[in-house]
Amino acid sequence: MRSFVFSAGIPTTAALAGALVVLGATAASADPGAQQQRIAQDAISGVVGSKAGPEAGVWVIAESLDLPTRMMKVVVTDDQGRFLLPQLPAAQYKVWARGYGLADVPAVMSAPGKQVDLTATPAASPAAAAQTYPANYWYSVLKPPSEADFPGTGAKGNKIGPAQVTQADFLQNIKEGCLICHQLGTVGTRTMPHAFDNLPTSHAKWDRRVQSGQYGSWMSRNMSGLGRSYALDMFASWTDRIAAGELPAEAPPRPAGLERNAVLTSWDWGDDKTVMHDSVASDERHPTVNANGRVWGLNEYHDYLTWIDPNTSTTGAIPYPTRDKPNPEEWFGKAGRNPLQPSAYWGNERIFFSPANPVGSEMDSKGRVWATSTIRLGESPSWCSDGSIPSSKFFPLKITGATGFPQLSYYDPKTNKFSFVETCISPDHFRFMEDQDDTMVSTVLATSGANRLLWWFNTGEFDRTHDERKAIGWCPLVMDTNGDGKVGKWTNPDEPFDPTLDRRYDGSQYHLSIDNAHRTVWLNYFGSKPGALVRVQLGSMKPDSCLTEVYQIPDPHVFGPRGPDVDPASGIVWVPFTGSGHLGRFDPSKCPEVRGKELLNFQRCKAGWTIYKLPGPNFKGVQNGGSTEWPYLAKVDVHNIMGLGTNTVILPGTMSDSVLIFLPDTEKFLVLRMPFPNGFYSRILNWRIDDPAAGWKGRGLWTNTGNMTLWHEETGKGTLGTTVKFQLRPNPLAD
Repeated sequence: MRSFVFSAGIPTTAALAGALVVLGATAASADPGAQQQRIAQDAISGVVGSKAGPEAGVWVIAESLDLPTRMMKVVVTDDQGRFLLPQLPAAQYKVWARGYGLADVPAVMSAPGKQVDLTATPAASPAAAAQTYPANYWYSVLKPPSEADFPGTGAKGNKIGPAQVTQADFLQNIKEGCLICHQLGTVGTRTMPHAFDNLPTSHAKWDRRVQSGQYGSWMSRNMSGLGRSYALDMFASWTDRIAAGELPAEAPPRPAGLERNAVLTSWDWGDDKTVMHDSVASDERHPTVNANGRVWGLNEYHDYLTWIDPNTSTTGAIPYPTRDKPNPEEWFGKAGRNPLQPSAYWGNERIFFSPANPVGSEMDSKGRVWATSTIRLGESPSWCSDGSIPSSKFFPLKITGATGFPQLSYYDPKTNKFSFVETCISPDHFRFMEDQDDTMVSTVLATSGANRLLWWFNTGEFDRTHDERKAIGWCPLVMDTNGDGKVGKWTNPDEPFDPTLDRRYDGSQYHLSIDNAHRTVWLNYFGSKPGALVRVQLGSMKPDSCLTEVYQIPDPHVFGPRGPDVDPASGIVWVPFTGSGHLGRFDPSKCPEVRGKELLNFQRCKAGWTIYKLPGPNFKGVQNGGSTEWPYLAKVDVHNIMGLGTNTVILPGTMSDSVLIFLPDTEKFLVLRMPFPNGFYSRILNWRIDDPAAGWKGRGLWTNTGNMTLWHEETGKGTLGTTVKFQLRPNPLAD
């Protein structure tokens, strides 16, 4: 491969002009000397250097306010400090740089077709350098109780809550109970708001903080479950030590290797109170659906379907309707959630009001955007339990006393209309099967109590008949513990086991993946002691055909599984363990086939598990476990969107401002970081191919800021939500 050698110091822009090239659309064109050399007219190029020489692995950010909404392009410098910001719309850009160990490089105004050299200086101190570290590094300064401190014995004992039987329980709750809404470790959480300056101690300030705003009841309840006095002291010690100058024990590394090939493009959307839980760009099965179209986001707590057109940088929002007219005093959701204490940012203002509360977006093969949303008040209809459809005859469902619960809805961009679907129960995360009818399969919300099951909806049948009853079905999760090979009469989990009967499983599931080749659904058992994967054979997809098996993780230090995904080529299931900070690989081919009572041995396949530590540090003093990372789900890159292979596993780096990519062949992680503003919190991943012939430029991985507290980010109150497109080019200078 041809290399570029500079005689000394930082290469000049004139020398750089001879080095930058236009590369082909595929990785085969990765040699910078293989193509005609020129500067692209829609790119900004240059070098970042300091007195020490070229600065490698530094982010260069081009930020424009000239477009209809703010757009940023982010790239990384190569080993000679060179950068190229590609595919920039015509506009003026503020170009600046950020790198670990450096002070932020002052911005220079520029435009496409120009070259910019940036001069970096070292950070003034280690403390100044650490201000740009991701939240998970700062959260690692927290010191939880040791394993020897458990079990919790309550206020009259060791002050740890009695429900915290092991350290795993405690760690699960300080992650799941908090990080489900926002990062911890951001500047907005590792420091105290001035609104609490009048309180005498940090303990008192934390007690006040966790009661603040419309989610104060949630935070306060979680703190009490941990053991209120102990937990408040723990968090007070964390912020006190940081205020006194304690820094994370390790610094994050600069991007290296393939990480330097990343190209990130972000657009602002929504407002400074936006909670964009999900976004969707295409049908994950057929990623050319909606090519070059709008990207859609569900503004969960404000009832908007938000959109961005990446071609024009225009954005907008469509009010998300309900079938019944909402009554603020009755409607289920966030309407009646008043602050226990005023927010340090919003006072007593109720910033969340969402009768529809849309989440869980997916796009079908027709380009329609589906979501779970509350469409009405009241109990489930009679046909859910009266036996008038096969599923209600086999396993009746009746929700009583509820004022409302999520059902199903979709928006059709072609007609600009919303449609509603009665579901009998609360579907949660759902995915589409690879069949001609776009059959949807879903987990069920825990609010459904003991009626945990697998639920499906045949969208093709609904399109033909417009009758939910003909399209809906569900099945209980039944293990074949009598060994006759079919679902028969069963005992419930709270009943004595009978070896002549089957056994119903009632673990709480959250997310799922579909192995279409084997008509199998994989669910995650959402718990800490221990977590598990649940395999459901769909069979004929009738209410009596769902044979269920459970595979627990055998290591007590690996816990808290979230959204799994299956590699269709190998059948291997990948699952992030957010509680402990691991990625799990489960190979069901290593599991012996069993029947009958042996199905109740949930740890019968230890050989099927391989566990990997997620990137980043762990909590201070925690001897076993992974990291403070918390990825919401896993996705196998079956369409090779990132150009690294169809078995690549992608996770949102929810605590590290990043997307994480695991390469199974080398068992290594790549960290593609969104460096500004600190606090980028992604939940959902979706991909799209806009042009199959354009290589890396024609495809991208889409995600968005999904936290509930944008004001905790580095830029403070006034920060808007963003949607971000991640791409990986052949080398750091490809345009």
